[in-house]
Amino acid sequence: MALNVGANTVDEFGDKYADSWPETVTRSEAIREVKLHHVPVQGFLDELGDREHYKSRAVLIWLGY
Repeated sequence: MALNVGANTVDEFGDKYADSWPETVTRSEAIREVKLHHVPVQGFLDELGDREHYKSRAVLIWLGY
């Protein structure tokens, strides 16, 4: 079950968590969530890129959901 989160692709993620999030989130929303999980922000930016918006599923998968 390999996921290419950097390209914002998913396979078996489903909608379990994504239903509670909008389709996309802003940079500040994504970073706030990363910080809430006590994960280094730079690692997030290195893997998903520094963007204005992110696909919610990509952020959630990156966080381990």
